[in-house]
Amino acid sequence: MMVFLIQLLLWGSLKVKGNFFVLTDLHYDIAYEPNYSSKSYCHSIALSEGPAILEKSIDKAISGRYYCDSPIDLINKVAWKMKEIDSIPDFILILGDHLAHHTMELFAESGNLNLEETKELVKKTYVDIDSVFKTVFPESQVIYLIGNNDGYVDYESFIDGQGEEYLEFLYNNWKELTGEIDTSFYEGGYYSVFTDNRLKIICLNSNYFSYKFEGSKQESNNQMAWFKQELNDSEENVIIAMHIPPGISIYNKAQQLWTDEYLEKFTELVQVHKEKILFIFAGHLHFSSFELLPDVDIPIIIHKSVSPIYGNNPGFRYYTYRDNFSDYIDYSLELKNFKWDSYRFSQLFEIDSLNMKSLYKSLVNDYGKLKNYISKAVGFDLADIEKSWKILLDMDYTSDKELGIATFLCSLLEISYDKFQICMEKMNSNMINNLD
Repeated sequence: MMVFLIQLLLWGSLKVKGNFFVLTDLHYDIAYEPNYSSKSYCHSIALSEGPAILEKSIDKAISGRYYCDSPIDLINKVAWKMKEIDSIPDFILILGDHLAHHTMELFAESGNLNLEETKELVKKTYVDIDSVFKTVFPESQVIYLIGNNDGYVDYESFIDGQGEEYLEFLYNNWKELTGEIDTSFYEGGYYSVFTDNRLKIICLNSNYFSYKFEGSKQESNNQMAWFKQELNDSEENVIIAMHIPPGISIYNKAQQLWTDEYLEKFTELVQVHKEKILFIFAGHLHFSSFELLPDVDIPIIIHKSVSPIYGNNPGFRYYTYRDNFSDYIDYSLELKNFKWDSYRFSQLFEIDSLNMKSLYKSLVNDYGKLKNYISKAVGFDLADIEKSWKILLDMDYTSDKELGIATFLCSLLEISYDKFQICMEKMNSNMINNLD
């Protein structure tokens, strides 16, 4: 007992240690058909807003196809690869978007959309995913978050006033692996939970902070007030997890993902409580990246997706943290040959302890490292830089090289759109050495 009390007293000054997995954007497609092409999203049944012609493929892609969401076989392959790396990790963090992009558009057998039948497909999707992790990791804590595609309506969790029923379903489906979920979950799908080694994971429902959220502002304010209280009350080391990061989405047209109000409030809270925050994790973008926050050394670390719907290779990360040192190994599954590839952050970029400010400076000053980082961000090797460039930036590598460099680097440096635009105006090719 005395030892335990001493540990509690020293908790604020000691860093805990451990190992855990992070993955995101599983987008399990319950209607996936391996004999159908990506032109019809690998579906043999029509979508309400999909292509008129359902096209079969010449090959059978049981474990996944580029530009389609994930079959259950792909999710199984990812889970068993994780098991091979660490059979009993401290915890597994899944950052949201479990549902496929088109689940709510699936026609019923009658040829019409049937909301009640579709709701059952949504629930079965969660049950199937949970079954995979219960089978592969029966002794590990699995912590789930809600993403923007994880409801009956995108960027919301509820429809027709059935929010309580939907959250009750998620709570009961997740609690066996997640553990004691805070009662705030019933307020809007956000909660905090403790790991076995006394890390506190604050799981935000970042839909409420998105510029696409159409619910009441009071709901968003309630969550931000709850988040503030959670940080105020925390004496433990904290990991902040969310699906949608607050900064800039650079694909197609650059846009700020959160509204200004909640971006500013979030940043202020991180600045106040920076001493107790170990990591901030996000997904949503489907490629790996990071966002630097002003006046703090804690970046938002963004993870590539399991779903290959944007042409990326599926992937996940395995984190290690010890005292003042942290590192990760990034894993990618090359879908063409079903071969796993990996790299260790500290070795590939020659930077210790996930220092993203140092990485940013390195990317600015070394075009070779920048190209390598962009290729790895979507799960490919440097030899595939032209393909990676197109996937990540939706730009041509040859004709849009300088614009692409400026866009990507500014998205790492600035999280507000106004400052991003100023950065873009200042950025030019002279900032990049050896550009070829």
